Amino acid sequence: MAHDTELNPEHWITLREWDERRGHAKGTAFRAFKRWRPRWRENRDYRRLDAQTDAALIASLKCGNRLYISTVHAVLLSPAAAASMDDPAA
Repeated sequence: MAHDTELNPEHWITLREWDERRGHAKGTAFRAFKRWRPRWRENRDYRRLDAQTDAALIASLKCGNRLYISTVHAVLLSPAAAASMDDPAA
């Protein structure tokens, strides 16, 4: 059975949300994501939303102020992945 985070984007954390919750400048979460990505599995730890195939979801997330307005392709983090990016030892 799939976890809620696999089915419902409401449970995933956007890079903008990660930056803002920590008081970081735009781009901090993206740089951390790039460091962590080799250790993660897509659709478990993160989801990549494509500008064409996921246009409606991206538009909805933008309307909800969950994405930066300049976002083209979006990355959503699972709660566990987002928390792991807080670990300074990693």
